[in-house]
Amino acid sequence: MPQQEPRRLLKAADAARCIGITKSTVYDWIARGSIPCHRFGRIIRIDPQDLARFIERTKLNELATERELRAQEELLSGWGI
Repeated sequence: MPQQEPRRLLKAADAARCIGITKSTVYDWIARGSIPCHRFGRIIRIDPQDLARFIERTKLNELATERELRAQEELLSGWGI
């Protein structure tokens, strides 16, 4: 049976570089539970697939927010505001 190659996990700094934010923001989002992570004592690592899912979730939420804003604008324009 062939051995499975170990998954490559990202450091917080690597994840931050991937999405163009600071390392402290990554740690904040981990603390809030927005980005799942693996903890090995004090060491934190992020699965690239989890980071990709986080990025997709924020994209979908952003689109939903845009739809809500358009709906509010249509409602307000209907009232002459």
